[in-house]
Amino acid sequence: PSQSYFSPGISTTPGAYGSLSDRGAINQQGSPNVLNAPSAMGTPATQGNVGSGVGSGSSAGTGSGASSGGGFGNISLTSGSSPGSSFAAMAPGTYIDNAIIANMFRYRFDAAYNNPLPDRAEFFYGQCGCFGGNAPGPLQPERSVDYQEFTPYLERAISPGLSLFAEAPVRFINPDINDNTGGMGDLNFGFKGSLYHTDSQFLTAQLRVYAPTGDADRGLGTGHASLEPGVLYLGRVNDRLVTQGEFRVWIPLSDSQVAGRGNFAGTILRAGLGGGYDLLNLDTHSQRRRLTGTFETVAWYITDGLAFGGIDNPVVLDADNDTIVNLKTGLRYSAGRQSIASSYGFAVTGDRWYSDIMRLEYRYAY
Repeated sequence: PSQSYFSPGISTTPGAYGSLSDRGAINQQGSPNVLNAPSAMGTPATQGNVGSGVGSGSSAGTGSGASSGGGFGNISLTSGSSPGSSFAAMAPGTYIDNAIIANMFRYRFDAAYNNPLPDRAEFFYGQCGCFGGNAPGPLQPERSVDYQEFTPYLERAISPGLSLFAEAPVRFINPDINDNTGGMGDLNFGFKGSLYHTDSQFLTAQLRVYAPTGDADRGLGTGHASLEPGVLYLGRVNDRLVTQGEFRVWIPLSDSQVAGRGNFAGTILRAGLGGGYDLLNLDTHSQRRRLTGTFETVAWYITDGLAFGGIDNPVVLDADNDTIVNLKTGLRYSAGRQSIASSYGFAVTGDRWYSDIMRLEYRYAY
């Protein structure tokens, strides 16, 4: 049986997604096609024996490895690794969600600064508790909030085209007015399902559900559940360039109100576009290794909702039509199933969730 295209250890019949050679992962005819042409990263030993197909997942050069072209399937792999799992680790973006379905563990650290309206549309935390009633947020109006988050993420593929995931952030906030505090944030979980894929492209649907597990009155959560459906894309342009994109809709399930002004929380549209370019090709005969420069643009558009102007401007503000755009850039080093990344992002609009953010990330695709 052919190995799963998306994750190791999941088998499927050729009729489901086809073998690697059916999908173009093994270039049987020696075609000069850009996505399937042999590249400088491989040697004849790494390309393996075409006639033996994917074999048992042993290391390349034994007649059972995958070939080494530019698509997602034909890459140098460590022993037992599948193409999907290797590229799940190597997908460049640190802010745009990964369209590849695979078994993956990820750990992130974020440090962000200068959020002037932390209760805007109840996206970062809940409506200021100074409103009384059912307003779930911190008691005092704010001037600015910095925060740090440590976020483990686990994804498990339950079939070749479907995975489940969960994320459990731990948040520390440093407000100007309210007390510094920290603890569990809002847990989120969901699934990813393949809409379309080829050897060099993935189009994936995602649904993320946010649960109000963080203490909203301490600024550790929003105080309400949220739904976030989305569509994710990842494609390899050539052996060095990968592009990524996403479109997501954050839908709060909140009853926080301001008399005569409606719901404090608001629906938010999010779009991202970016990718990565391999600056250094460090492939060996048994492992794909790359140093990749990453670039991402992420934008949010708030369709409705409110914000409180804070201690320096204590009025209720309309958040509808607020537009936030961030630019992010960084580096990712990938080796087989693992990668590490660092990135820096900043707001280019007057409206912002933060002025600056730094992110560190580790991934392991298992």
